[in-house]
Amino acid sequence: MTYAPLPSDVLDEIRNRFREADKHLDAGAMTLATADSDGRPSVRTMTIRVFDEQGFVFLSSNISRKGLDLAVNPAAALCAYWPPLKLQITINGSVVQLDQAHADRLWSNRSRENHLAAWASQQSQELVSSELLVERLEALKHQYRGTHIPRPDTWQAYRLVPDRIEFWSVGWQRLHERICHFRENDVWQSVRLQP
Repeated sequence: MTYAPLPSDVLDEIRNRFREADKHLDAGAMTLATADSDGRPSVRTMTIRVFDEQGFVFLSSNISRKGLDLAVNPAAALCAYWPPLKLQITINGSVVQLDQAHADRLWSNRSRENHLAAWASQQSQELVSSELLVERLEALKHQYRGTHIPRPDTWQAYRLVPDRIEFWSVGWQRLHERICHFRENDVWQSVRLQP
């Protein structure tokens, strides 16, 4: 059994794998893990639509559980599992809040239904009455009928800046392939890990 050579550019490798996965499923659906100030983790699946040389960008309410976690503990992890490729990618790093222009751009790429739901819901807060939530949504539909829906101040753009990326591929007789890329002095290094 032999493995392919280690990729020379981890970011190119991620781009290529995303393109390949997108042919079969929504490659941007990733699990985001955060932790609060006591280290208690929480995890949820969300869509990561923007990836560049600086990291993975997402939009979220800063009053949601993840927003509150990131305010006190700006570290997170992403995980994507793509069954058609028999591949999992895990990404660890620090999270920074981006400027309002980034948030506005991400907001503008979301659907009108997403805009209305973001205004109607106080994400992660207790739901006292589903009827009141629906009433708020209907009132917002009326208020913004035929007009632009602005981004709520609570919705912010965040970037996970990776310092560790691991590719895990299904291997022969459970001898899975694991390639770990880690950033050291702003230079990416690559090693193989035992399964």
